[in-house]
Amino acid sequence: MKLTFIHAADLHLDSPFKGMETAMPSFIFEAMKESTFQSFQRIVDTAIQEQVDFVVIPGDVYDREVRSLRAQLFLREQMRRLHDYDIQVYISHGNHDHLGGNGAGIELPNNVHVFQQPFVTKQPFHKQGQLLAYVYGFSYGQRAVTKRMAAQYEKEEEAPFHIGLLHGSLEGNHEHSSYAPFLLSELMEKQFDYWALGHIHKRVVLNEQPPIIYPGNIQGRHRKEMGEKGCYLVTLMEGRASYTFIPTASIIWKEAEISIEGMQRIDELLKRCEEVMNDLRRETEGVLLVLTISGSGPLALYLQDSQHVDELVAILAQGEERNDFVYPISCLNRTYSEEALKESPFLLDLLQEADSFSEIDIVLRPFWSTSAVRKVIEPFSEEEKQDILEEAKRLLIGEMMKGGRAY
Repeated sequence: MKLTFIHAADLHLDSPFKGMETAMPSFIFEAMKESTFQSFQRIVDTAIQEQVDFVVIPGDVYDREVRSLRAQLFLREQMRRLHDYDIQVYISHGNHDHLGGNGAGIELPNNVHVFQQPFVTKQPFHKQGQLLAYVYGFSYGQRAVTKRMAAQYEKEEEAPFHIGLLHGSLEGNHEHSSYAPFLLSELMEKQFDYWALGHIHKRVVLNEQPPIIYPGNIQGRHRKEMGEKGCYLVTLMEGRASYTFIPTASIIWKEAEISIEGMQRIDELLKRCEEVMNDLRRETEGVLLVLTISGSGPLALYLQDSQHVDELVAILAQGEERNDFVYPISCLNRTYSEEALKESPFLLDLLQEADSFSEIDIVLRPFWSTSAVRKVIEPFSEEEKQDILEEAKRLLIGEMMKGGRAY
């Protein structure tokens, strides 16, 4: 007995990519706006090619409560493609596209089964007239669901396989808003064959057997969502499961760090940047690149002027209006001059103090105390806090080394 399906989550169809239209050429921005649609179309392509039994989508099909007509019609078109191959689809709604949202009332084909209740229910899957699986899930009735929902999942013994859809947060994860929190042990004790999770935009396998998996979102939308994005192809057999990640994103975000150690001239840095960009280039897909320039050397003083860094990025971006673009979206300057530091014991002591600074959460507390901020900005990750500290150090060096000397 065998069951195959696609697990995709957090489609965020029609994501607006706010603020990015000024950071890149219109050609690339238009490609970004199409990227969530392209990625999901590739997921449907994969489902058809692999002849899967069904597709599960645990939450955030749409990016917003007010669902665009275009996104709804696109979803229906893809569902019809699956219908033509007798592939079923099981969908739950999450915090972004909750049941209280505003849609145009587009009717989906009968192969699509939407969990319409804010409490856990089950949907059967039949193959050749035989009950093969139960799929369990619920949809958010409003944007914030803080209730622990795991207890509502109850296994019905008459089906061979049991798959749970859950759009929520592993307790203790502070990188995303804590919705429908759960403990790993709570899911394990249910003895399901697979847990299809959604909400967290990073690909994470919480448990291997039985698989308890976040596939991540299907398209990176900003620098916090680096790397390949896509879905999982899952096979269940009696007593065991296998799963394979399938990349589908048309544009991916990547990071690269380049050291100026040993460089004497700016053209050496330009050449090295171009080499790195070409190494990252994909066949027909785009890359949005976050560059970091680090290390010490003669170029550090030149790069302390932010205009020089901006000019460097502009030069690297020339000619990248192509299908396989590698576009430098930003450049973090973390270079420093050892000679300048040696001449300024005060600056050296100040930077050493910055390296040992551990109270950034206290400094940021007034920022997070504003409800308007909390609504639009997620809490900073540890990596982002470190970026803030590094940028502060760079600004310190820049201000105290104006004129080519340290004060």
